[in-house]
Amino acid sequence: MAKTAAWQAIQANVPTKIFLANPAIYDKTIRPFYDDMGLNDAEIAMLQQAQARRDYLYKSPLGTRLFQVSLSRLERLLCAASTLEELAVLDEMVERVPLEALPSAWLRHWGEIEGAEQLEQAMQYGQKEGMECEEVEDGIPRLVGATTT
Repeated sequence: MAKTAAWQAIQANVPTKIFLANPAIYDKTIRPFYDDMGLNDAEIAMLQQAQARRDYLYKSPLGTRLFQVSLSRLERLLCAASTLEELAVLDEMVERVPLEALPSAWLRHWGEIEGAEQLEQAMQYGQKEGMECEEVEDGIPRLVGATTT
């Protein structure tokens, strides 16, 4: 992948990167990816020792820093779901659940009933205020409609 024009364009145009913890970073098939991304030995060691779903490595022209983000289960489901099981469930749900109902259906699937109910209440409030959820051409849902001044 490192030799493709697309990959070179991404590297040239995305100077700030955030890396996830990876205990297998020293594997001979994985390490070259991190080398190509410009990480040095100390940064690679930090990622190898970092705790998954908590520690992240920020790297930019301004510097490098390991930081922590502690998300609740609900926050992780809404902002950082990434396990193979979660992605498979999400793919299946996208095919059968209407866009506006997807976030709350997602939370209900994982047993976050209270969070789903709160989200549904917020969506009802937004609709009452003249806002609606709409899918734009990039596939990302956004609330659109009335604005406050």
